[in-house]
Amino acid sequence: MGETVRQTLLIIIATFAVGLVAGGLLHSIATSDAQAAAVPTTQPLVSTPVKDLAAPGDHIAENAISVLNDQVDIKVSNPVWARFTPTGSMKPVFDEGANAIEVVPQDPSQVKVGDIISYKADWLDQPVVHRVIETGNDAQGWYAVMKGDNNSTSDPGKVRWNQVLRLVVAIIY
Repeated sequence: MGETVRQTLLIIIATFAVGLVAGGLLHSIATSDAQAAAVPTTQPLVSTPVKDLAAPGDHIAENAISVLNDQVDIKVSNPVWARFTPTGSMKPVFDEGANAIEVVPQDPSQVKVGDIISYKADWLDQPVVHRVIETGNDAQGWYAVMKGDNNSTSDPGKVRWNQVLRLVVAIIY
């Protein structure tokens, strides 16, 4: 009887050990499958920034924005409501269905690379709304180089301070 008890005990321990190892393997397989399903291996885990595309400056202070249950209040001095024409040059940021709030900048220091401004172009009869990709000073003074986000090249010529009409501070979709 002692030998039978010992054999039974060994069988129970061996069964337990096999179950423990098999359970660990199943858990490992299930966990790796769940992780693989949660994070597709075909997409990068780190976003890659768009080359040479700066973001607009923060022209409205956070304490000037109040989000309430039934309205949003944005305190901006001398705002101008703007609509866009369907050129497609600023897609995907905005197109004809979007609206904007613009302000008239008081001096060139308010216009930064990455900002979106409207300006009077020498080459078109209506204002152009594009992104500032470069600013500087030359013999004629302050200038900006402009480009539509969806355009392959920058706008012709330099935009001078006297051509700047307004600065986009909010886009409303």
